[in-house]
Formats: sequence, structure tokens, C-alpha cells
Amino acid sequence: VTTSNILYKFNSQGQEQWTKSIDVSGAKGAETNGTPVVDANAVYLCSGTASGAGKFVAYNTTDGSVKWDFNNFWAEDGKTPKPTMYAIMPALGEGDNVYIGYAGDNGTLMSIKKSDGSLVGRFERDGKGIPGGARSGVVLSKAQTIHYYGGKWGLGGGSATALDNANGGSADYIWHIWSNAPYLAETAIPYSSLAVLDINNIPCVAGIVTDSNGTKVYAVNCETGAVVCEHRISDTAAQDQGGVVVTAEGYIVAALNYTFGQDNGGIVIVNPNSASGTQVARFRTQEKVSGTPAIDKAGN
Repeated sequence: VTTSNILYKFNSQGQEQWTKSIDVSGAKGAETNGTPVVDANAVYLCSGTASGAGKFVAYNTTDGSVKWDFNNFWAEDGKTPKPTMYAIMPALGEGDNVYIGYAGDNGTLMSIKKSDGSLVGRFERDGKGIPGGARSGVVLSKAQTIHYYGGKWGLGGGSATALDNANGGSADYIWHIWSNAPYLAETAIPYSSLAVLDINNIPCVAGIVTDSNGTKVYAVNCETGAVVCEHRISDTAAQDQGGVVVTAEGYIVAALNYTFGQDNGGIVIVNPNSASGTQVARFRTQEKVSGTPAIDKAGN
């Protein structure tokens, strides 16, 4: 996907199979800033910007035609839905459902049928969505909990099973943390991805964020929201993009921002098997690593 709003498909030899124009009509700035996910039948993509004119579209993998177009977004108390779908990555369930989040005044996280694009369920509590909405990093754990980072407004978790059984209505999310000072993200819209892993046989969700106490690589219990590990990085710039990935050993690999003129950007590797974690390695650069690191088959 590019700023010209074109979705491309290539085969394994790098030959272009098809291109598809992405509809961003009504979106201020008219750019697609999302990560597609793919299964055997479709490509799922959130399009639109921070303007509140988001869309969620499934494209057939065979020819790029639109399989369905979802815009059944929710708003509390009769308000007009204003879905902000910026830097969103959907999560694929093992069954017929795909999960997406959106931010904005009435942001929440939803379960949608892969087959026809109908709404299965959404998170809601006391007539309101998730604090700050579900901005980025939607991931699904083996414990069937689903997780999101809500922009500036913290980290959350809920039951994917509860969403899938909501019959088009709502379910309550389980926990939400870091929605108050001093744990609020320093940058208003951190676009950092999340990852899931086991720490001492506890299913956890991991990420990186900068709050008023500095930058931390963290891991949180998927089912309770209890912090399992919090490793502080003292000499790096405020996190705004990037994210984390997990190695075969269970180490968290995190992207780092940089301060102009300093080599405090790059990548850090953290072993999360203690409350404060242990730094395994750090690779420094005078650049911001604004994407999520990737690990190849050889473990590099």
C-alpha cells in the first residue's frame, strides 16, 4: 500500500499480479496508512486517516475485487460515528471472524465476519467504548484474549470469545491500564505494534511506549492486565512509531526512536523473565526505526 492509495499483489517471484485502487473518499488527507493482513481468500485493509472517515475493506485475493466493504461503525448516545483508522492492523481469528479497532470519540474494537463483513460484536462498557479507542497493534493470544493500544490512552484486553458471541451487540472488555498520569503516552498518537508471548508459562502481551517516566519495553498478563515485566530504556527519544516482535527464545525485540545527532535509536533486545527484565543486546543508530523489527528463519 502506498500514499497513492494502491494495493498491490505480487507472486513469490516478485511479478505483479494485480493492482487495486483503494477508496479513501471523504478522508481528509486521502491517504491509506494501514497494514493489510491476508488469508487464503481475502486481503483485509483499514483505510482512511486520522480524520474520522475510516473504512474497512476485504479484497478477494484472486483478482483484487472488493469482497465486502464495512462501515457499520458505532457511536454512543446517537452521535455520528467518526472512526479514526490510522496505522491499524487487523487480527485474524481461526474461525470466520476478523478483529479490528478504531480510535476517535467513540472508538472500540469489533469482531466482523470474514465471509460477509457483518458485525459480530463490539466492546462497550457503561454505554461507552474503549478509553481513547483501539488505535494500534490488535493482536490475539492463545488464551483467546485480544489486545489493543489506545493511542495515548493505554493498553487493554478483552475476550475474543465474548465478542464472537455478542450476536451483533456488545461485550465488556476485561481490563484497561495506563489511562492516567504518569502512565499516559508522551506522544499523543503512538503507532507501535504489539506482540504476544509466554513468560514463565503466563500468556502475555508485549509492547513499547514512552510515558512521563521514560521509555519502557513491557509485558502484561493477557488475562488480568497485571504487569509482568517493565524494562526501562534510559537514553532514547520518545517513542512514536515502531513496535515489538518476539524471538524463539522468548526475547522481546523493540524498535527505538532517536534524538537528532545522537546514536540512541535502533533496536533493543530484552529478556522479560524478571520484573525489570534484562537487556540482552542493543544495536545503535542515528536514525529512528519506525517499523517493527522482523526475524528471519535463521533467527537473525
